[in-house]
Amino acid sequence: MSSTQLFRMSCMSLLLGALFSLITALLSFFVNTSFTSPPATFQSPLWSTYWGLSFAALALTLIGLPAFYLRLRGQRGGRLGFFGLLFILVGSFLVLGMAGYFVSVLPVVAAKAPQILTATLESGFGIFPLGGTLFLTIGTILLGMRFCGRRSSQR
Repeated sequence: MSSTQLFRMSCMSLLLGALFSLITALLSFFVNTSFTSPPATFQSPLWSTYWGLSFAALALTLIGLPAFYLRLRGQRGGRLGFFGLLFILVGSFLVLGMAGYFVSVLPVVAAKAPQILTATLESGFGIFPLGGTLFLTIGTILLGMRFCGRRSSQR
């Protein structure tokens, strides 16, 4: 596979990830995504659809982002862009783990043992959404600063 084909496939993966994220954002108006919802909410088909699309959007972004970075690395990459990419990857893996838990484990726990559900959500589970959002935000800022900013040799 040539590098041009790899770059096109990574761009298509990023575009599909963005499309799935947009669908997920629109779907969030119809789904109660609160962690403190009643157990019946976790068993609804919309809950699984929402988190399944969220999982797919993050997975497609994770597939397309490294090739995109490598393509632009020679032009404006640098250490700042690399650390931004690493932060985005760590944040995406945290959110991806959370989405996988919400799709596969949470509906079963809500059906079989709702008392365990409250103990799980009150434990240290908050690191996944908060840490993932923090890493994604910092990584996006670092990557955007590096790729959208001027090069020091152009000033």
